[in-house]
Amino acid sequence: MGYIVTRKMGSAVTRNRARRRLKEAVRLTFPTYASDGQDYVLIARTSALTQTFKVLQKDLLWSLRHVQRLKREKDEG
Repeated sequence: MGYIVTRKMGSAVTRNRARRRLKEAVRLTFPTYASDGQDYVLIARTSALTQTFKVLQKDLLWSLRHVQRLKREKDEG
């Protein structure tokens, strides 16, 4: 699992807060929904700081399912 939080987001405190929120969302979501043997990289956006944690988890879950669907379509086609 990789996390990218650029300096464009703001100070180190702000970047660390975004990273911590992403890590917690991953900790709660990935064991159930992530595919084994896959590497994932999350790129933080400013909305990771402003949206509620529940919405952050929902967006992460949507992204996981979308990536899995794209991989499945690629493997079939």
